[in-house]
Amino acid sequence: MRILLIDGQGGGIGSRLATLLRPRLPEDCELLCAGTNVLATNAMLKAGCTRGATGENAILYNAGRADLILGPIGVILANGIMGEVSPAAAAAVSGAQAVKILIPPPPAAPGSPAWRSAAWRII
Repeated sequence: MRILLIDGQGGGIGSRLATLLRPRLPEDCELLCAGTNVLATNAMLKAGCTRGATGENAILYNAGRADLILGPIGVILANGIMGEVSPAAAAAVSGAQAVKILIPPPPAAPGSPAWRSAAWRII
């Protein structure tokens, strides 16, 4: 089985997933990572990924070959993760045959500007 972790910015979500998954995976399971930048890739590699690559083409290439894709929900949104995810990368991930487990962002703190303007908040 080939598991692909995708992350951006500092790689916090991807590295946490790698730390939690690595000890629980069988030997024949390949834990790969693709970062939108080198900081994210390095964080995931240090956390236990077998191999990693950086950039749009790394995401395009590996998304189509993975059995399972994990990462923040922004990896399926064009210009997601503050613009780090290109429209092509978002299309490759969302269109991949792999099962996807996508992590939503944390909720905004009640009373914060983001919370007051959130479209999902029930009035």
